[in-house]
Amino acid sequence: MRFGINFLYSDEVFIPAQYRKFFLAFIKEALKHTEEGKRLYDYYFNERKNLSKPFTFSIHINSKQKITNRFLTNNIKFYFSTNNLILTTLIYNGIKKLEKYDPLHTNIKFITDIFPIYQKKIKLNKVMFKSLSPILVRDIKNKKGKGYLTFDHEDFIQNLKYNLNNLSKNFLDKEIMIKDMDIQIFEAKRVIVPTYGGEIGNNLIFQLKAPNKLLELVYDIGIGAKRSQGYGMVEVLR
Repeated sequence: MRFGINFLYSDEVFIPAQYRKFFLAFIKEALKHTEEGKRLYDYYFNERKNLSKPFTFSIHINSKQKITNRFLTNNIKFYFSTNNLILTTLIYNGIKKLEKYDPLHTNIKFITDIFPIYQKKIKLNKVMFKSLSPILVRDIKNKKGKGYLTFDHEDFIQNLKYNLNNLSKNFLDKEIMIKDMDIQIFEAKRVIVPTYGGEIGNNLIFQLKAPNKLLELVYDIGIGAKRSQGYGMVEVLR
């Protein structure tokens, strides 16, 4: 389940390097606009704040200028995806009530347009994905909780499979054997993401072969670490 929001400002605004945290705050604010939403907010962000969350998002900044790690633009697109219908409804309705809420807290007038995003059907056990936001891959194999791997690291694929197995256990209640997954990378670019002083992310076009339910889950809630903080969202190419 996906939707998007187009933010159009009346003048150019500076977008800070860590803009994703502002849009995560926007999601939280939208959740708190109903009693049921407040309960979900408390569950995900207070009671079980370390719990893996069933959503991801990405930001597209229509900008040709970048000044000292900040973008200059008048147009931002926000994309949200989840596999949870209740969560979708609560956040969507909350955002409708936040019509005058500017996630970036500028003093510049803006208008918003909320639009649905067509959800492609996944019928096979093999899909070509493209990342819409950088994919962060922790070195789980070597028990390292901090630091992320680049696509050309010898353990990148193995650790990405570990992440997929964890997703399956958390959201499908099923463990997927590493040998039952296959990942082939066709295009890749290393990027530095401005979180905790700078971490390594990966923009990828990759083919994932896995059980159909896991492919659908990746499409819905993303892949890799920090999905709910604006990383790891993907689209289906074929």
